[in-house]
Amino acid sequence: MKAIFLLILSISLLTAEIRLAVVTNPYNSIDRIDRTTLKKLYTGKQFQLKGHKVLLINLPYDHPVRIEFENALGTNRMSLKRCWHIAHYKGHRSPKVLKSQQAAARMIKTIPYAIGYMEPSLAEREGLKIILRLDR
Repeated sequence: MKAIFLLILSISLLTAEIRLAVVTNPYNSIDRIDRTTLKKLYTGKQFQLKGHKVLLINLPYDHPVRIEFENALGTNRMSLKRCWHIAHYKGHRSPKVLKSQQAAARMIKTIPYAIGYMEPSLAEREGLKIILRLDR
């Protein structure tokens, strides 16, 4: 019985791989963010962290990493579009869309309160601060 439990536990740990890393500039004072706050930021319901305005980085709508990110947040393209239309009319800017994860990493490195998402291996290679890991 104990062996079966350990087998099930090891299989569940293997399938709980980290899909995405939510990252920020390594010099940013933000060390962690929870999923609820992240969703508020990316749906235009919150615009600051620790008193600083945040620049959100997004990938193109059809990018596989963006699709995975939206799924992890429990949202989709159309609902995000609606949220940002409303936020725009209230004077807020929607996330900056960059063509690639590498471009996002370069921008996040240069802007202290930029937040984005990418594959964890790229975030680590680029020396970015991982503030949330999104797993399966």
